[in-house]
Amino acid sequence: MKNGRVALLVPSRGRPKAFARLVDSFLANGTGYSDLILRNGEADPVKDEYAMFEGIPGVIRVVGTDQGFNSFGTAGYNPAQEDLWERFSDYSAYISIEDDCVLETPGFDQWLLAEFDRFPGRVGLIELYDRSQTIHCPCLSAEWCDALGYLFLPGVGEHGFHQVLQLAQADPPQYLVGTGAHFTHYPHLREYGYTGNERKGALATPGIPEQFHQQAIMLARWRQQHFRGAKDALLRKAGQ
Repeated sequence: MKNGRVALLVPSRGRPKAFARLVDSFLANGTGYSDLILRNGEADPVKDEYAMFEGIPGVIRVVGTDQGFNSFGTAGYNPAQEDLWERFSDYSAYISIEDDCVLETPGFDQWLLAEFDRFPGRVGLIELYDRSQTIHCPCLSAEWCDALGYLFLPGVGEHGFHQVLQLAQADPPQYLVGTGAHFTHYPHLREYGYTGNERKGALATPGIPEQFHQQAIMLARWRQQHFRGAKDALLRKAGQ
């Protein structure tokens, strides 16, 4: 039984000030039908600074392993979000959003739930509109995730974003660009922590380019060997 709520899955490392802006926008625009789930890595040198967010209504904090972080010069969002989905599998929808974003649409959570109700079998992906047009923000229904058995394909790292978009766009109407809900990504600003990440050692993982290359190869193999099976699983769940 799903809980009728939206989970915003947000790994964050080394930049609590950026995350605080996201929290403020979540509290200003949510309507009580969503939770903001923060995931910190155990080795984050500033993870204790995130303790300030504990106890805020609608904000849940998880401290887990560092697996997934730094997989491509960022927080390693896809693997870390996959971990959160496995921990919190009772939500009705999931938003994959980065910690240096600001939500801008009042009632985004109710709007998202209502839009998913319009998809056959509630199987679908909605991409929130980024005013900066710099990143993807996929929102997945619980039915989509349950049909596949995962939020993001394990092992492909940041390429998980591309994998879900390939599935969604291959056979409409399972995909919607959600112009009814906006956010803005604020990249490359000193106050949002990119320089701070480097200074605090949050991005000091060697071998990232080779790892990224291997993940791209894995995604290409999945596309060749398993794409049709994954698409068929979504269509069956949708009753099509």
